[in-house]
Amino acid sequence: MQEPGRLPDLVVTAPPDPESILAPAQANSTVEPRTIRERMPQTTPDVLDQELGVVVQKTNQGGGSPVVRGRTGKETLLLIDGQRFNDATFRRNTQYLNTIDIGAVDRIEVVRGPASVLHGSDAMGGSVNVITSRRDPTGTDAIGGHAVGKFESANLGLVGRLGLDAEVGGFGFTAGSTYKRLDDLRAGSHGNPIGAVDIDGRQVPTAYDEIDFDFSVTTRLNSTDTIDFLVLYSRQEDVPRSDVLIANENQPVPPDLVRDFDPQVMRWYQARFRHVNPGLLLERLDVTLTFNNPEEVRKRVQTSSPQVMTVEEDESVIPGMRAQATFAVAGKHHVVTGIEANHQTVHSSRYRVDSVAGTVTPQAGRFPDDAVYASYGVYVQDECEVADGWTWTNGLRWSACYTKFDLGGLTVGPAGPFGELSETFSDWTFATALSVRLDEHTHAYGSFSKGFRAPNLDDLAVLGDFSSGERIPNLDVDPETVLVPEIGLKHRSARFRGECCTAVAFYDDLLDSVFAFSQGGTDFFVVDNIGRATIWSAEVGGAWVASESDGLMPEHSIYAQAFGNIGHNSTANEPVSKVPPPQAEVGWRLDAADGSWFAQAYCVVAMPQNRLSAADRADPRFSVDGTSGWWTVNVRSGLPLDDGVRLTMGIENMFDQRYRVHGSGIDAPGFNAVVQMEIEF
Repeated sequence: MQEPGRLPDLVVTAPPDPESILAPAQANSTVEPRTIRERMPQTTPDVLDQELGVVVQKTNQGGGSPVVRGRTGKETLLLIDGQRFNDATFRRNTQYLNTIDIGAVDRIEVVRGPASVLHGSDAMGGSVNVITSRRDPTGTDAIGGHAVGKFESANLGLVGRLGLDAEVGGFGFTAGSTYKRLDDLRAGSHGNPIGAVDIDGRQVPTAYDEIDFDFSVTTRLNSTDTIDFLVLYSRQEDVPRSDVLIANENQPVPPDLVRDFDPQVMRWYQARFRHVNPGLLLERLDVTLTFNNPEEVRKRVQTSSPQVMTVEEDESVIPGMRAQATFAVAGKHHVVTGIEANHQTVHSSRYRVDSVAGTVTPQAGRFPDDAVYASYGVYVQDECEVADGWTWTNGLRWSACYTKFDLGGLTVGPAGPFGELSETFSDWTFATALSVRLDEHTHAYGSFSKGFRAPNLDDLAVLGDFSSGERIPNLDVDPETVLVPEIGLKHRSARFRGECCTAVAFYDDLLDSVFAFSQGGTDFFVVDNIGRATIWSAEVGGAWVASESDGLMPEHSIYAQAFGNIGHNSTANEPVSKVPPPQAEVGWRLDAADGSWFAQAYCVVAMPQNRLSAADRADPRFSVDGTSGWWTVNVRSGLPLDDGVRLTMGIENMFDQRYRVHGSGIDAPGFNAVVQMEIEF
């Protein structure tokens, strides 16, 4: 939910064409540029903390996996400018959203519920679309820039960014570089966590460094056609997997002495052509080419073998293409059709370095070397006003995911031998939705949709560690699907705006980790289809302008939101794994009449979560009694100091509560003073 006075006007992720926030027959929200600035996030996942229906799980400080309707990681689709960012190596909980620098982000769009018609596999719980910044040429040469500095006391975190924004000779440019130095994170002092801290209250190790770079160029070919090019780069070093390095009640002696991502590299290249000509049959055409080249190096030293370091290196090469056309069949009848393709090749290796023996021993990588995973899709979506105020939207998509790899006769204990797999997973997905305009301020909607997720390489072919032990391949895995009926109501007027919705997700062939065998004191797991499950979701939020500005006095607003998910695995008769507890937020806000300054106070509350699955209970990140409930009180304010100079400050977790977001591997920040200075020139 957006903050009062900052209501989103456009939604791009679904449907792809901009339109009123009231009209889409689905639950969605947009984090606007001003909201991003006011929330002062260190990382991109941090900015989603206050979004309705979203919980951010963190295995470590360098992580940040959005949980949408009880699903996260490879079950929630991440996008950059509407292009697929998920790849076939994504895990259940991932850090990859944190590799997108928040300094390069214009806004973020969140869709809650399946988005498989437009985006295919993985969009089960929902989608998170990161829209990057651009400079649209206007015909007038100009040059400007900005400098941003941030400090947070909880991790002594320093963030500095220098950016350029210019137009020269009909070309619009943006460029920027960000440096982050985040120290070990201090937890709160009042509460009942499961993680250990040192005498200063800091969780050691959680510190890491990061450097980012972004560049874009945009030019208009004519009045209707635009092309642009984008480069994103991020490099994180010495990022610890804190959940297996910090002692807790489940593992008094941590299993590892070293477990680092070093480095974690993201490289993203994108070229896009856009044709926009309202009023003609072909109203819009978007053709986008992408090249994703992530690199991940993992280093591990086990407590049982301190002289041996295991190094895993994975690099993927992922070219992609998406073409989408919007046809204006009639005044209020539009058809969107498109095709999408991505092809991933994974280069994976592993070796063991024995510092005592002086040996380097090559081993099989985490993934089969030169494994291939390709995804394809063709879709069409029809939106038509069938009667005054009644809009009916129907979509259909065919998706296929092809994989080929060879495990070369690998055996692990009693499992194997594992050989070659060449298989295609395909399915049809659909969505039908009816939106009804009750009055000029209110829309009601109902929808029924099908989502689909094909097994990826992390499901099929992994050989290596994970949170509860070790993982081995499973070549006999089927796609998981979900059917979701949903109803909702949206209202927006001058003094009040709100929304509420409820949905039930019926999962079939649900994929999760399953115990396989024990050997040498180590538990081994596989990913398998565990049967059927149901997740009930409800979300409600609203904001009321208690007193409007008279031009002199500020505007007063009150807002509140709450959401919850309950999951039940009917096959195993147990809760669905890693579903967060209900959570709520209530706040009060002042906005200056001219918009120059604001002040805000808010409280966030999460209920306890003791509904744990067998997989949760085997995961050392969970307390045996579940996750304790928690609450925080927070304030923030921003104001201009001079022309082009702005100061924003805040205190988060004012009463220093010690708590952990459900499923996280570290405790959340304790008392945290935040200062952000922005200079525009």
